[in-house]
Parts: sequence; structure tokens; C-alpha cells
Amino acid sequence: MVRSQVGVIWFRLKVRGFPVHVFEAGSGSNAIMAAYHLIGALQKLEADWNVRAKADRHFKELNHPINFNPGIIRGGRLGLQRAGLVRRRLPDRNSAGLVGGRLPE
Repeated sequence: MVRSQVGVIWFRLKVRGFPVHVFEAGSGSNAIMAAYHLIGALQKLEADWNVRAKADRHFKELNHPINFNPGIIRGGRLGLQRAGLVRRRLPDRNSAGLVGGRLPE
């Protein structure tokens, strides 16, 4: 018999950056690095929710019932090709597919 089940959330983060030549990386914004910060924040949220789960009568015996899984990260382009010249740039966009769990309400 199932008493309670953790819900599943599928979602995608879309992050935009400001591409510049790698030589000027400090003046641009790397979309993949920005996504790392967001995924780090989701890990903190996961930890908070797992602390809350310890007070739930159905989940208090479980060690880590809530999990976020950043399963797919896609981002950037190698560069632009103009007249045979490849210009390397910071990633200007990123998409990350994630699966997360949450406690039932």
C-alpha cells in the first residue's frame, strides 16, 4: 500500500548571456556559468526541503527523499565562421533540463 509519494517536477532553465570573444571574456556574460549558479541555488533548496521532510510523518525515516537532477545541459556555440576565421565566444545561451521532487501538500 502506498501512503504517500514524492511528486515529480520536470522543468527547463533557459539562461541568456552576453557573448564576447574569449579574449575579452571579462566583459561578457557566460550563460553556462550563470546556469551553474542557478543549479547551486536549487541544490540549496533541495537541502532545505530534505530538512523539512524529517518532520513529515511519511518521509521522516528516509535519508534523502527530495532530489534535483540536472540531467541535460546544452549551451553555447563554438564561434562564428567568417572568411575561414573561427572566432571563439563565450556561450550566449544555455538550456538545462532538470527533474526534481517535492513533498506532497
